[in-house]
Amino acid sequence: MTYATQSDLTTRFSERELVQLTDRADVPTGAIDAARVTRALEEADNIIQSYIGVRYALPLASVPALLVDLACDIARFKLYDTGATEEVRTRYEDAIARLKALSKGEAVLDAAGIEPEGRDDLVFVDPGERLFSRDKMRGL
Repeated sequence: MTYATQSDLTTRFSERELVQLTDRADVPTGAIDAARVTRALEEADNIIQSYIGVRYALPLASVPALLVDLACDIARFKLYDTGATEEVRTRYEDAIARLKALSKGEAVLDAAGIEPEGRDDLVFVDPGERLFSRDKMRGL
């Protein structure tokens, strides 16, 4: 499952930035290297799935807008081989923090048809009747 596309990246960050990040030809072509973008998006997909797969059944039936945003921020960071700006690094770290919150159940994906998987590690205990209460101890 792909959470974001090259078009999503272009819309968010501009074609110019993607050309600068991906055009590594000896003689620059002035075009986006689609293979590099695809690799970065695949890395973002793998990271996202490693976190949300803990809590949600994969593949998701639909892609929530939040995951598109997170995938774009992660892929953009991955396209910067070195020298990512502070803004790019912060957005990447924020995306990872959001994914961690999703995996721990501190946040949820808001989309139709996406339900967190049940937890098998919860135990419910019925305490029954109280053995010692104010009324039962009266007069002792």
